[in-house]
Amino acid sequence: MSRHILSLSPEQLTAFDLDALVAHAERLNQHNRETFTTPFPKAPSRWLSHYQFRPQPIALTSEGDVDGGLSWLVGATVDFSFTRALCTPYYGTRGAP
Repeated sequence: MSRHILSLSPEQLTAFDLDALVAHAERLNQHNRETFTTPFPKAPSRWLSHYQFRPQPIALTSEGDVDGGLSWLVGATVDFSFTRALCTPYYGTRGAP
């Protein structure tokens, strides 16, 4: 895997709009809830993960950074529970968790 570095001038960068990001994440989460609907074949008592998305409040530091960093921002806005439905075809109803 290689990374590409983009040379961007300050004029090419747009201001970070937290409200727009949160709104976009809400639309994405809704789309994923409607698209990935296949139930997981194992009983919930046999799941290794019981992840449930709970939106979290987002605070900014006095410097304007997201309190908790980028990973907090992503975890507070993006619902990753759709990944269980993505993996459903690879699991059976029997066998280990």
